[in-house]
This record gives sequence, structure tokens and C-alpha cells, in this order.
Amino acid sequence: MFSSKSKEKTTPKTGNNPNVPTAGRSVSVLIASTKIEGNIDTDMDLRLDGTVKGEVTVNGKVILGQAGTIEGTLNAAEAVIHGRVIGNLFINHLLKLAATAVIEGDISASQFSVEEGAVYRGKCNIGKGV
Repeated sequence: MFSSKSKEKTTPKTGNNPNVPTAGRSVSVLIASTKIEGNIDTDMDLRLDGTVKGEVTVNGKVILGQAGTIEGTLNAAEAVIHGRVIGNLFINHLLKLAATAVIEGDISASQFSVEEGAVYRGKCNIGKGV
């Protein structure tokens, strides 16, 4: 869906920092001025600082920046949310809500972490086999 210009090859050493993409994986980056109406489906990690109106499916890690917004369903292996999601989240592994996160929708995740200050409105199903 994206040209090679929107992809960056990166191999950062993440350690325990959830705010950086997975070491050794390619990353798609959508900057703050980007607005997409439609679905995103990628095997790469995704850093999203823009707005997406549609379903976002990532077979890796999603980092939704503070300026980022998803209006639709988010399906991902792992997610760190600093921005706003209006829709349901289905996360296979760890979902982390940062202090600036605003979620309006239901959450289903194997693991869940919430920083003080995050806002969440919806139902929550947490645990293995969810």
C-alpha cells in the first residue's frame, strides 16, 4: 500500500523501551500531517503520528504517537498507545496505554499496562486465550 519512500529499515536496540520498534524489523512511519481514509494492513512495525479512518492491522508492533488518531479497529501483535483510538483494539500480546492515551472502545489483549492519566471508556478482556 505504501511506496518504498514510506518505509525505513531500522535495527535499534530496544532493550525494555516499548516506545521504539522491534529490533531488526522494518518500520512504516506515518507523520503527523498524514491523513488516510481506508485500511492499513502490514507485516512491518508501524509508527503512526497521523490520522487513520479505517481498520489498522499490523503483524508486528504499533506505536501510536501523541498526535496520532485511529478511528476504527486496531489489530496488532503488540501496541503502545500515546494518542487516541476510537474503536476496538485486538492485541495478541502486550497493550500499553501511556499517560496521554485516550481509548473509546473495547479492548482484548493478552497483557495490559496502563500509566496513570490514561483515559479508557469500554469493556476490557485481558489474559491468555482472549
